[in-house]
Amino acid sequence: MALSELWGGSLRRAVMFDELVREVRRAMGYDAENVINAAVMAWTGSPLEVVAAIADGADATGFGGVSSAARASIASRHLADGRYQEAYDQLTPLLADNFLHTTPTYYPDYVEAAVRSGHHGDAERVATSLAQLADANGSPWCRGLAERGLALVSTQDAEPHYTASIDTLGKTGAEVDLARSHLVYGEWLRRTRRRREAGEQLRLALEHFRHSGADLFVARATTELAPLTDPGDIGSAPRQFDLTTQEHTIAQLAAAGRTNPEIAANLFISPNTVDYHLRKVFQKLGVSSRRQLADRLTPTPTEERPTTS
Repeated sequence: MALSELWGGSLRRAVMFDELVREVRRAMGYDAENVINAAVMAWTGSPLEVVAAIADGADATGFGGVSSAARASIASRHLADGRYQEAYDQLTPLLADNFLHTTPTYYPDYVEAAVRSGHHGDAERVATSLAQLADANGSPWCRGLAERGLALVSTQDAEPHYTASIDTLGKTGAEVDLARSHLVYGEWLRRTRRRREAGEQLRLALEHFRHSGADLFVARATTELAPLTDPGDIGSAPRQFDLTTQEHTIAQLAAAGRTNPEIAANLFISPNTVDYHLRKVFQKLGVSSRRQLADRLTPTPTEERPTTS
């Protein structure tokens, strides 16, 4: 479920499912998860060299799915940072070693990486394959990703594909993918000098990135939006508690009664780092104890997700 949320849902929910795995295993008498979810680690800011080392270890012990998911998530980090050639280089071996239902989940990132790094033929080939999959399986999520891919490779009439991607993904729970479609559409609009519309799309992208916990893409969206707006407006999109993904994860664990050493062990960070983040969380939320933190994090019936269009 964590990986399903990572590829087609919300990063916050992916992190939540990872923690549920740990809770179940603790109840069974184990320390933590059986296999570390390096893909989620990559998306939540763990050092890429650590993620790559886990991928290497997974390969060596026969967990090929863990390895490929980790490497694909490293590519996602590269895309978020605008390092398109590095993302392309990371994904190319994964597509060359095609595996059933797993490899197609990497197609959308590959299309973006390929087209942005000048490998247009590769991008068009995989975008076409993704569209054929969407035709065959009828999945709105797949269709939304296929439309985004077709938009990225289009030299003419890209806009109908961008809008179709957003319309289709808006009917699913794939909030990170919806945000990414808003992002690339906004980038395209800005380059066609449609500044007002570009700003609208980029603000929607920021709203969904922040709500879904996909903070790694916030810098790219903010950089793209900066020339289009007053600096004070960029951070005005709603963001629950204004916590980063790691701060939110640590806050949830602390509110559930975990000690700093337990949180540190679960997240592969030091207890001092946990203490540092918790102090920032307490300051942001205006609380002074873990009991107050638990009360503050409890959602109220009026809290709703942002609109998806």
